[in-house]
Amino acid sequence: MDKLRLYTDLYGILRTPKLLHKVLLTPIKIIVRRIANKRLPKYFNACKPTCNTNIEKDLIVSLTSFPARIEYVYLTIGSLLRQTLLPHKIILWLSLEEFKSKDSLPDSLLRLENEVFEIRMVTDNFCPHKKYFYALHEFPDYMLITVDDDIIYSPFMIEAMVRNHKMFPDAIIANCTRRILYKDGLPLPYTKWDTYVNNYASDNLLQLGYCGVLYPVGSLHSDVTKPDIFMRLCPYADDLWLNAMARLNKTPVIQSDFRKTCLPVIIKNDLKLCTENLHGKRNDKQLMQIIDYYDKLLDRYRRLD
Repeated sequence: MDKLRLYTDLYGILRTPKLLHKVLLTPIKIIVRRIANKRLPKYFNACKPTCNTNIEKDLIVSLTSFPARIEYVYLTIGSLLRQTLLPHKIILWLSLEEFKSKDSLPDSLLRLENEVFEIRMVTDNFCPHKKYFYALHEFPDYMLITVDDDIIYSPFMIEAMVRNHKMFPDAIIANCTRRILYKDGLPLPYTKWDTYVNNYASDNLLQLGYCGVLYPVGSLHSDVTKPDIFMRLCPYADDLWLNAMARLNKTPVIQSDFRKTCLPVIIKNDLKLCTENLHGKRNDKQLMQIIDYYDKLLDRYRRLD
C-alpha cells in the first residue's frame, strides 16, 4: 500500500471519537504521527509523484505559509501532488514582507514546482487571509479549496471533496467543522462549541480550514476580498471571516463524509495561530467584532434563512 495512504488512513481512523477511549487513543495517535513524520519525508524524496491525468480543470487549491514553517511546507505540497484527483493549480502565496525573494526558499520546496504547483510572491501580508485572498482575485471563476501548511493530506482528499460538492453544489464543503452554540441569544465561547458533527449536517456550522474546505464559485459575499475590513475585524481568524461571508451570502456549510484527511506535521518550536485564537480567546473577540460590524449577522448565526 502507498505509504501516504497508509499513514493518513490510519491517523484518520484514530481521530474517530467513538473508536476508543481518549486515554487509550491519544498515545497511539502520537506514535503514528511520529512514525509518519519520520518516514514520509524519505518516501516523498525517493518516490516522485506519478503523472496524473485525472484533473479537475475548474479547481484551484490555495495555501500560504510563514518563515517558521517554510522548511516543512514541502510535506504538505508533496501530499497534494499525490492526490488521486489533481486541481488545475496548487498555489502557495508568500509575502515579500516575510521572504526576501523566491530564491531564498528551501530547495525542498522549490524543486516541487511544476505545471500544477506554483509559488507566487505577493507584496502585501494579509496573514492567514493570504490563503484565499489572491486566489479569489485571480481565479474568480474557479472552485477553491483552501488548505493549511502544516498538514499531510490523504491522497483521496480532493476527490472526496469534489464528490461531496456534486452532492451539494451550492454549499461550502468542509472536512472538519464545529457547531456554534448559543446562550441568551449570543454565541458561547469558541471552546464550548460542538467538535463532532454528523456527515452532511449543515446547521450553524463553522468550517475549519486545516482539514480542507471547498468554496464553490459565488459562495461568498463580495466583502470577502476587502482587506480594510477583515484586517481590522479579524486579522488572525480567516475561518470566522469566511464563515461570516458565507452567512451574509446565505450559503450553508456542509460537513463532508470524508474524515481521513489530515495528519499534522511535527514542527519544532512551531507557532500555531490556533493556540492564541483558542486559549487567548482571540476567536471570541474577533467574532463579536464581525457581528457588531454587520448589524444583521447575528440572526444568520442562528439560522440561514
